[in-house]
Amino acid sequence: MYKCDECNAIFETPKEYCTEEQIFAGCPDTQCKGTYTDVFKCSLCDEWKSHDEIHKNLCYDCAEKEYTDRLGLKFISEKHRDFFLEEYGILDPKNGVDKDLKSNLVEVLEKDFVSLIDMETDWNHKLEVVKEYIFDSRNDCTDKWVEFLQEEI
Repeated sequence: MYKCDECNAIFETPKEYCTEEQIFAGCPDTQCKGTYTDVFKCSLCDEWKSHDEIHKNLCYDCAEKEYTDRLGLKFISEKHRDFFLEEYGILDPKNGVDKDLKSNLVEVLEKDFVSLIDMETDWNHKLEVVKEYIFDSRNDCTDKWVEFLQEEI
């Protein structure tokens, strides 16, 4: 599908237009004739998103809305533990890693998060770094989160 960059119309096939100077494809609305972008429909919100806003039919906005601390910990624990520990748990404290944060996160990942961590207590502010890690700059980790989330929901 395509979305017009000017009038935001969604359409299946661009229309070909001819002028004296050129032949070009554009929005099928003859009043608009605007440029267009490939779009994909999110399976949760049913909105049309460009390729950089969606991964495997789930948009990043919905993926972030579905985030919970429990799911974030499960994702890190099952799918991304080594990378996470390298980024937040093993780095030298001189480079900005807080020693308390490091020990808290290592402790979290070593526990059975489902049964031993009380999510209603002070863990919430300690776990913010998990969400930041997953959604930082919508990187490869974010794409892996989307894939993980699709298995979970």
